[in-house]
Amino acid sequence: MTHTWSLKGLKNMIKPEQSAPDSPISSMRDSLPIDGEPPKAKPVEAAAASTIDQKADDLSNAIHSKFMALLSEKLAAKGGHLSASDVTEMGEEFRRNMDVIKTMFVEAVDSFNRAQKRSREENERGSAFTRLMVHKFEHQFVEDRKLKDNPYGLSRRMLPGFMNALHTMVGAQKQADYEKQASEIIHKVGKDSNGDVDWEKVYATPGARMISLGAEIELAQHFKKSDKRIDWLLAMVNSNLIPLDDGLPGSDWKFTRAGANQVLRAIFSSLKTTLDDKTIRAKIIKKLGQDAMDVLDAVAERFQ
Repeated sequence: MTHTWSLKGLKNMIKPEQSAPDSPISSMRDSLPIDGEPPKAKPVEAAAASTIDQKADDLSNAIHSKFMALLSEKLAAKGGHLSASDVTEMGEEFRRNMDVIKTMFVEAVDSFNRAQKRSREENERGSAFTRLMVHKFEHQFVEDRKLKDNPYGLSRRMLPGFMNALHTMVGAQKQADYEKQASEIIHKVGKDSNGDVDWEKVYATPGARMISLGAEIELAQHFKKSDKRIDWLLAMVNSNLIPLDDGLPGSDWKFTRAGANQVLRAIFSSLKTTLDDKTIRAKIIKKLGQDAMDVLDAVAERFQ
C-alpha cells in the first residue's frame, strides 16, 4: 500500500510542548511551523559562456589588429623592408599599447568570474534539498587520487547517479516541495561575508532537519526489501558515474555494496532516535499506519 503524506502533515503530527526540553527531537518540534528553506551541477550558463567567448574573441582580435596596424605602418615608412632595429622599435611601440589590451583582459576575467558566481548561486537554489541529503555522508568523500589508499572512501563522481536515485524514490512533486522549503531557509539564513550561502547555518536549522526527516521516511519505504533496492541503487550510481580517463588514479573506482551501506547508514542515522520518541511514533502510526511503522523500524534497525 502506498502512503501519501506531506511535510505539513508531518509538522501537524508533532507538538513542541510534548518533548524533553533539550533533546534533538525537541529542537525539531520547536521549529514548527517549518521556517522554510550536489541534478547534476550545471556548467556556466550558455549566455554567460557566450559572453566570455566573445570577450576572448575581442581580446585576440584587438591584439591581432594592433600588431597588423603597426606592421603595416612600419612597412610603409620603410619602403616595404624592415631591419632588425625596425622590428625592435615596432615591438617597443606595441608594448606601449598593452594597457588597452590589459584592460580588455581584466574585463574578460571579471566577466567569467561573475558568470561562475551566478551559475553557482542558481545551482545552490536549484539543488538545496539534494545538498541537505548529501551533507549526511559527504564526510566520506575522498579525492579520486587517494581512493586506492582509502577503501572506505567515496568518490564524488557518484553524485549524478545518487541524485537520480533520490529523485526517483522521493518523486518529482515531493522533491519540488522540499526544494521550495529548502530555498526559503536559504533566503532566511542569508549569505556570508563573501556573498555565498552559509551552508553550515542552513544544515543546523530546525527546518532543514524536518525536511531531512520527511525524506528519510520517504526513502525508508523503498528499503523494506533492502537487498534488492541496494542492487538497484548500485546499478543507478555505477551507470551514471562521471567518467575519468583510463589510467588516472581512481578511474577504476565503483560504488559497492559496502559503500551503499555506508551511505544509507548516514542517511538513516537519526531515524531510530526519532522513532524512539513515543509522541512522534504515535503520530506517524496515526498518519501512515502500523505497517508503515514496521517498515520504518526495520529500516532504522538495519542501517543503524
